[in-house]
Amino acid sequence: MPGLDPRALQDLMECRPSGLPVGGRLDRAYVGSLAPLVYGLAPRDPVTLFGAAITQAVVGALAGWLPARRASRIDPAEVLRDS
Repeated sequence: MPGLDPRALQDLMECRPSGLPVGGRLDRAYVGSLAPLVYGLAPRDPVTLFGAAITQAVVGALAGWLPARRASRIDPAEVLRDS
């Protein structure tokens, strides 16, 4: 990744894992009310929970990487001069 500061991605990776325990607690709180809405799936299906955690990790990484990559292509002096 040319021009992209690895510290920006490291900061993202340090913040994102806090969402997994919060999501796990919310899962326990709402599993009873949401179970009737999901057909053919056990309320605590480990494969689905693992898939959701992996999806959250990938989307979180992309949500941080794409704007950081775009911002790294902009010359800061030019932006400050234009504003």
